Amino acid sequence: MRLAEVISYIVDKPLEPVSENLLVNRTTEIRNLNNIIKHHPMGIFGVAGETGIGKTTVLNFIGCDNVFSRRITLTFRESVESILYDLLYNLSKNLESDEKLSKQAQKIKEWVAEEVSTVKGFSLGISLYGSAGVGTQKAQTPRFNFFVAKEKLMDLIKEIVTVKGKFVLFIDELDKESKDDVLKIVDTLKNELVFENVILIMTLPYSIYREYKQETWKMSLRT
Repeated sequence: MRLAEVISYIVDKPLEPVSENLLVNRTTEIRNLNNIIKHHPMGIFGVAGETGIGKTTVLNFIGCDNVFSRRITLTFRESVESILYDLLYNLSKNLESDEKLSKQAQKIKEWVAEEVSTVKGFSLGISLYGSAGVGTQKAQTPRFNFFVAKEKLMDLIKEIVTVKGKFVLFIDELDKESKDDVLKIVDTLKNELVFENVILIMTLPYSIYREYKQETWKMSLRT
């Protein structure tokens, strides 16, 4: 047996759909999430649980017929503006391979890359490009054109829904971020991704979900 095959048996990683026979005790969760996707006209939903419990595996098994879906990971989160730009960049990059959406997606990706291209002599988009080691100087957050970015995101989402119908966006790996980062991301997404025929499903550590729920409840009492 080759080393790669041996490693595949001993490394703990999320199950893929081809390993469906190995997934147990998650039928109810998967059915509930598929029902949310199928029946809710819009909304933002969290899959909460401790790191390693199987949230990503559950996402891998979600899928409704005739519902277009994409999955992204957000890593550029210094500010609300940078989260929006990271979302816009990663979503458009993910859509480049789609024949009907590639033209608009390419334009938006290039616009975001140009907006955050160079500060202090090296690219700020380390997380956007996935190229660590570009420079050693401390990054300074540029002035993002926040309102134009919002408009471009709205235009892209509308185009997706027009071309594909209902759209599900999965945002994974948030359980590996700090509490403050996750709360910032959740608040940003809540404000920017509420569209008809758009469902957002993200993974969250249960501790942060519980705290966020309590804070929301307290705020509702104060108002």
